[in-house]
Amino acid sequence: MFISERQAIAYDRALLELYACDDSKQLSSLVLQLIRRLIPFDSGGFFPIKPETCDLLPPVILDLDEKLFALYEKHYQNNDIYRRRVFFQPVIPIVDRCSDYLEFSHWEKTNAHRADFLLPNKMYYLAGIQLFTNGKLSAMISIHRERRRADFNDGEIVLLRALAHHVNSAHQRIRQIDELYRCKKTELASPNVYVLSGPFTRREREIIALIVEGSTVKVIGNRLGISPETVKSHLKNIYAKAEVNKRADLIGKIYRRQI
Repeated sequence: MFISERQAIAYDRALLELYACDDSKQLSSLVLQLIRRLIPFDSGGFFPIKPETCDLLPPVILDLDEKLFALYEKHYQNNDIYRRRVFFQPVIPIVDRCSDYLEFSHWEKTNAHRADFLLPNKMYYLAGIQLFTNGKLSAMISIHRERRRADFNDGEIVLLRALAHHVNSAHQRIRQIDELYRCKKTELASPNVYVLSGPFTRREREIIALIVEGSTVKVIGNRLGISPETVKSHLKNIYAKAEVNKRADLIGKIYRRQI
């Protein structure tokens, strides 16, 4: 597959932004934006999934009406042939496109989900990425093009597949941090974070506790009665002592009891 210089540069920048993200809420919208830079599409959504049933949960969406998911969930989820074809294979593909499974003219004539939901909302061509946590399906990214455009071509699918491995890696890393945070929240949210073995001052331990809570620099400053600049100065010292460059890595070390 030929990749232009523009695509190669965009791909490298996408990976840098992807691995710099340490917030699960931000990751969903960021991934959609990064994919669009590489592969043009008209609308998309990042859908968490119930692993037990493979039902879609409320998504983060891009250029879609927010009310559409409630309509889909109520009337069309159980009639979504494309989703069933993808999710109930012996091995769920990391990347797919609907034209690999379904013949469009027949699909439109025989399926209400296609005729009454997808087409009126300008979702003609579809492609997706499946994300996994601990080997189980945990999220799906769905991107769509209008009929006036061409289908996702083989080169774009190859590029999407290359990106998908990195998205999966970032998604799993953040999910693991979130899970560890939930398990340790009570222990680590106390202002006296003496579970840390590193050479941190009392003020630094207070800031670390607030970082684990998910507080921003502004919130930490307000809670402790210090300026954002002072918080940033403490953070710089904390990162240096912990030998990390960002808060996600700091939290990871705390949960693994490496500091």
